[in-house]
Amino acid sequence: GLAPGEYWLDLCADGHATELMPVTIASGELTSASVTLTPGVARTLDFRANGPRAWHDLEVSVRDAEGRVRAVDRLTRQTPEALLVLLPVGSYTLEARADTGLTAHGAFMIDTLDVQDEALVFPLR
Repeated sequence: GLAPGEYWLDLCADGHATELMPVTIASGELTSASVTLTPGVARTLDFRANGPRAWHDLEVSVRDAEGRVRAVDRLTRQTPEALLVLLPVGSYTLEARADTGLTAHGAFMIDTLDVQDEALVFPLR
């Protein structure tokens, strides 16, 4: 079993948006959670910076219009400079912060569940 504490469930299924849900595990108690998955579509978030060593670690968060966290991830130079997220139709804000002080902020919308034409690019400054 899991040790008592605070956890995040990260749930995903084909054709559905990722759901992030906070869960508290208490000692000696059974914990259950109910989740309704929403239809979703993949979007690629691409981060661009000047110079090959502009950053080593990049923390990224995406929130929906209600301020709910929809995606959180940490990219490193050993991984691609893009992040694939699965989101439902809606509007979103993005914040990214690199270990070197570079940041990216932006907003985007997903109007339909159609496959994306191209990545959404967020410059790191």
